[in-house]
Amino acid sequence: MNKSTILIILCYLSISCTRLRDGYTNKISYHPGDTMITYMSYNTTSDQLKAIKLYDMGGNVIDKIECKITEQKPDSLDPWMNGFGYQPTFQYVIPALQPGVYLWGKKIPFIIKSTTPQNITVVYPSNTTNAYCSSGGKSLYGFNSTDSKESKIVSFLRPMELDYATAEFFKWIYQEKEFSINYLCDFDLENYASISQTKLIIIIGHSEYWSRKARENFDQFVDNGGDAMVLSGNSMWWQVRYDTIKNQLICYRDTQEDPLSDSLLKTINWHAPSLNYPTEKSIGTHAEGFSYGDKKRSKLKIINEKSPLLEGTNLKNGDFLSLPTHEFDGAPVESFTLDSIPIIDNKKLNFYKVEPIAFGWGSYYNQKRATAFIVFQKTKTSGKIINVASTDWCSKRGMGGKSGTEIKKITKNMIQKLIKKETIFTSTF
Repeated sequence: MNKSTILIILCYLSISCTRLRDGYTNKISYHPGDTMITYMSYNTTSDQLKAIKLYDMGGNVIDKIECKITEQKPDSLDPWMNGFGYQPTFQYVIPALQPGVYLWGKKIPFIIKSTTPQNITVVYPSNTTNAYCSSGGKSLYGFNSTDSKESKIVSFLRPMELDYATAEFFKWIYQEKEFSINYLCDFDLENYASISQTKLIIIIGHSEYWSRKARENFDQFVDNGGDAMVLSGNSMWWQVRYDTIKNQLICYRDTQEDPLSDSLLKTINWHAPSLNYPTEKSIGTHAEGFSYGDKKRSKLKIINEKSPLLEGTNLKNGDFLSLPTHEFDGAPVESFTLDSIPIIDNKKLNFYKVEPIAFGWGSYYNQKRATAFIVFQKTKTSGKIINVASTDWCSKRGMGGKSGTEIKKITKNMIQKLIKKETIFTSTF
């Protein structure tokens, strides 16, 4: 083998082994026609030309851009808060892509929103993804911050991978071609027009961080007759807000530390009396009653086998859905039956209808707590809400787990019945 051949082989190996290390886009969600700015870093020390592939959630390559790539490092003070400051890699005018979740290089997620009303709107928990992300050295939590001290502010302009608690849902829903779906991120809920013409909102994953405006718009949608599915747990736990240019997520977690004077906008737990906005009034469960599940063995016990949501599953009372879960939410419980089944306390909720489908057990610092998969309607004229109260319904442990077939079937039943305005309550209720 001569020297020229060796040089060609080495050059080929250098290019073929170049990998996307991380990156981000200038926003989370876009409409077709918008201009996206991408910021990427590759594990290469020299500038190279490379075709960067764009993937959909079916794993298909739907576009590619050839551009110059290089290694980049954070170029700002406190990059977790101020953003990474990467130089732009390329600009991309969004073509006529279908609404959905897409990834550059299978690593950098973003959302394409519909330009026309769709029956279903899926909300990606972008606030929670940012809150837990430690890119640049810190998150809103001490456990994964370099100095064990959390930040009160985190930037959206830094690398964040697709949220683990949503990936299986996106892979599944991508295959369900019968549904007409729009996709939003949390920030999009600030604008009521983004949901006003849809029929069904689906909250997925671990939707923990909500702004007041987003909650108000969600409640207005349901009060006006729109339906919702909460395929999430630890939902609506913290109030948050954004900076003026919407690049930062703010959560002080402490009334005294938060410099904002308006007590209703303090970034603290939603169950705090000073916020005057308890979570259970919106979604029937409350994160104040949350519990930690078992990531290997958590399950839900079926207690309402006649529920229309269980059609086609062959699940009977006493059967279990395997649902290994990080966190569960709890509905207010009045008492328990002789066989330890919780009875929902509707005197606290004051809903027109509320019905449990299944329940499970979690713990909170050695306190045993019940979680409930429920359906309810707040008033005679409001929309209906289904709440599974688990962070992992849409994850590999839920939809992708041991009872994944049943969970997917139940989820499809939920969507079909709500879209068609069929009953989601038992005939005897």
